[in-house]
Amino acid sequence: MKLPKSIVETLINNHEQIDRLINKLKECKKDIKFNLDNQTLGNIPEQMYIEYILKKSKLISKSFEAFNNYAYIEDKYPHNKEVTPEREYFRDIAYSIFHRHLDKKCSLIDLDFIEFRNKDGKHIPVLLYDIKVGNSSLKSCIEDKYYKYRAKKYYYVSQKLCIPYWVVCTDNEMKRFDIGIIDNVNSKVVWHKHNNSPFSTYEYMDLIESL
Repeated sequence: MKLPKSIVETLINNHEQIDRLINKLKECKKDIKFNLDNQTLGNIPEQMYIEYILKKSKLISKSFEAFNNYAYIEDKYPHNKEVTPEREYFRDIAYSIFHRHLDKKCSLIDLDFIEFRNKDGKHIPVLLYDIKVGNSSLKSCIEDKYYKYRAKKYYYVSQKLCIPYWVVCTDNEMKRFDIGIIDNVNSKVVWHKHNNSPFSTYEYMDLIESL
């Protein structure tokens, strides 16, 4: 059976990413060996780079460890065939996988963030929002069939809490923030712009703090 073109492209892309990461880890290994052999920390930029690579490698090893744990749980509690299988392994989803073993009437969704404010000693919810980090765009998020399914549930929760529901797309460095305010999941998204452009870091911080 010949692999579909989309799968081939994904595999090639993943292969290239792994290769780049392996090369970075090899560079890091050389840097560490140099530091150990010479018993010196080297210059500051080099040391910062090493620390960055070490964090990356730790994250990768933890991800493999987590994936193996999830695989064990999936084997022990195979998901109900009538329930959607798990799509992602980048979060703490052990309970999510376990939950898929239950009857299909038991529906589960994890909320991203709820902002609270302390008012007169009481913690009051002021905003429910879903953060998308990376290359995601508001348009692609809102039009995605899978996300629409989730968004309806988010919206329902926000209505029950009497608070707004936002979708926030940002880049990896937290320098750009596109905000979509969901007024009606089935028909309308209000684009929240600042001076006709995305919010900068400090503009977004001011906005959140003003809630």
